[in-house]
Amino acid sequence: MKQWLKDAVFYEIYPQSFYDTNGDGIGDLRGIIARLDYIRDLGCNALWINPCFDSPFKDAGYDVRDYKKIAPRYGTNEDAGVLFDLVPGHTSEEHPWFKASCKPGHNEYSDRFIWTDSCFASGDGMPFIGGETERNGTYILNFFKCQPALNYGYGKINQKWQKPTDDPACVATVEAMKDVMRFWLDMGCDGFRVDMASSLVKNDTKNKKYTCKIWRNIRDMLDIEYPEAALIAEWNGPRMSLKNGFDMDFYLNWQGNGYSWLMRNYDGAMDSNPHNIGKAYFCKNSGTGIDKFLDEYLPAYKATHKDGLWCFITCNHDTIRPSAVQLVGCGGRKSLVGAVIPLHGGAGTGALSAAAHQGGRLLPHGLPHADAVGRHGQPRLLHRRRTGYLSACGHCRRCAHRGRPGGRPRQPAEQREVAAGFPSCTR
Repeated sequence: MKQWLKDAVFYEIYPQSFYDTNGDGIGDLRGIIARLDYIRDLGCNALWINPCFDSPFKDAGYDVRDYKKIAPRYGTNEDAGVLFDLVPGHTSEEHPWFKASCKPGHNEYSDRFIWTDSCFASGDGMPFIGGETERNGTYILNFFKCQPALNYGYGKINQKWQKPTDDPACVATVEAMKDVMRFWLDMGCDGFRVDMASSLVKNDTKNKKYTCKIWRNIRDMLDIEYPEAALIAEWNGPRMSLKNGFDMDFYLNWQGNGYSWLMRNYDGAMDSNPHNIGKAYFCKNSGTGIDKFLDEYLPAYKATHKDGLWCFITCNHDTIRPSAVQLVGCGGRKSLVGAVIPLHGGAGTGALSAAAHQGGRLLPHGLPHADAVGRHGQPRLLHRRRTGYLSACGHCRRCAHRGRPGGRPRQPAEQREVAAGFPSCTR
């Protein structure tokens, strides 16, 4: 476990809408550097920056065209010095690997992505695209049409075109991702926040047996070559991630889980237990007990507290801010309760709180903006792909790739406060 993570308070930035230093209407890395003192004064000591690799930006940078190049709109490789948001599950359809993989003749990259053996074949239950290349096959997608899935293999094989995880082609994909990590670590990167870390291997077991094996292999490489490098998982499964190479796990607000019942269920959706009326514990007049959160959290915490840390997010590019109107604050003031409980009660434990720059308007040079988080310290530069997310419009990253330059007006300062402690506000 990396000791600096224990006291980390991350501030997430979507660079496109943060701060523009050259007047082209797009935020950039130099804009982030120019505002480090401001972020430090908010109480944050680490940055999580959304993907800034070269990309056609059809999915807000999560469609990577070149893993080893900073997007020109943000600057150059010489401007970077962060914890990167690594997207290992797929690339852009414009990536050179994929372009080579589309060719009909066999080459080094033919099996770098998942292809069926016929242009009329379906994806065995997964989304697929056919008829767009010279190759006689359809390719599997992870999310959007522009994001072909990299081939790490299959846990359970149902079709002859599916490969086991120890196939040389799947091993080569792992080694290629290690090469990307080495490149940025050699540039001074502190580590990686890994996007969708649990989803590398298709048809994996319930406990992600094969994906976990890949991350243990990568961790072994890091421990030998880069022992101080941090790995943070977007997983929401600390029993798996923290025991298989990751230093920290994002505790996400999946519908119906403990975190949703703590502070994310706003719409009154009912469940089967009579002591819950359908709104989160922190929602105003909810009547919901904290037991829905504790019943899930405590057993997992006891099983993992010696292995690594949990990250509780306030918001991010995929998750809107908790509403100050919905939540009951402290000391008579409405306040965001933060992400949320700094659980520093035992050895090797901790929680990471994150705020996010949602975008709103891209403000002119010299004007302050953003959210506040408790605690103080010099920002540590990191780069990410998801601790707590938010896009340019403040709703989700989908809007960003549709080209919206901004969105909701900034909230009043009181509504932007985030309490880093529990149950009392830090102010």
